[in-house]
Amino acid sequence: MAKAAPTFAIDPDSQSARMLGYLRDVLRARAMRYVDVAALMGVSEKSIKRYMTGRGVTLPVLERLCAVAGMSMSELSELAGAEDRGDIPWTTDAQEAVLAADPKSAVVLALLTNGWTVARIEREGLASISSLNAILVRLDRLGIITLYPHNRTRLRARIRSVDTASEPLRRAISEAGARVMGKVDLSDPGTMWRFNYARLGPASVTRVAKRLNTFLTEVAELSRQDMDLSGEQVKWFAVCGLLSETEVLGLKLLREGEVGPALNSNPRAKAGLAAAALPSVAQA
Repeated sequence: MAKAAPTFAIDPDSQSARMLGYLRDVLRARAMRYVDVAALMGVSEKSIKRYMTGRGVTLPVLERLCAVAGMSMSELSELAGAEDRGDIPWTTDAQEAVLAADPKSAVVLALLTNGWTVARIEREGLASISSLNAILVRLDRLGIITLYPHNRTRLRARIRSVDTASEPLRRAISEAGARVMGKVDLSDPGTMWRFNYARLGPASVTRVAKRLNTFLTEVAELSRQDMDLSGEQVKWFAVCGLLSETEVLGLKLLREGEVGPALNSNPRAKAGLAAAALPSVAQA
């Protein structure tokens, strides 16, 4: 009689537990129920529920679960390892000076920092294999990643966000963000946006900034959950938060009393500008 394969000893903080957590997220993103997984694997739904809580999970079972989820064990392992990235240091000023001058490497590092694997970057066609290989070698030489055979990587430094990055990288990120925002067509029905002026004190500014950060963190988490979606199921979106001290255009027009000859001769344009320039009424 063949000896039964040993089961995992699942520790809630172990990588195995994180791998099962990722599998649950992937299956949820694919709208796959446990009963669907059970039918594909030829086992009972009760068995799947046991597996997904870490009971009775053998290596062959985990490999089959990965296959049903449309991913490899190695890819799932890399994604689960991303949970440990809170202990990984941030990029240094010297590393960021190189990244600022090499936007492609900065983009790849940003993807890796956010949980993307090299295999997924290749599969999504975000970079040619030759270009990606060169970038990975460059990041390895910078000490930002460790590059293993078959393009497996270990993150050694995470790229800093724009508010904490060094001046060269912050400038490069800001310029890229300005270019993206400059290309957005606000009149496009598919573009969702809200705009308002607000007169705020220091405490309120702090609260708004905190809420913006929370919102963007939630968006990043949603993106991670949807990472396994493909084709028409998923698209790229520009999502931003803006809080900037500025002059209210509508109030400036009131003070000056003039809006220019072109607008003075066009009452409809003048009304449209006023509607866009003044603080809007809060909507439910």
